[in-house]
Amino acid sequence: MPREIYITIWRNKWITAHATTIDDFIETFEFLAKQFRQWKEWGITLHSDGGISTVNYVRELIFG
Repeated sequence: MPREIYITIWRNKWITAHATTIDDFIETFEFLAKQFRQWKEWGITLHSDGGISTVNYVRELIFG
């Protein structure tokens, strides 16, 4: 039986819209790096057959 997967699209537009200093950028991207490491530990991967890869969206994320 094939494994069950769940797909979502993670939008990255406006991530730093609140930033007014370099420290704001650093804090934001450190948080995101921590989140991405957690996703990797959970086994979340990027969809390899397409997905969206523009400035506003990341490729489809696969959960499962």
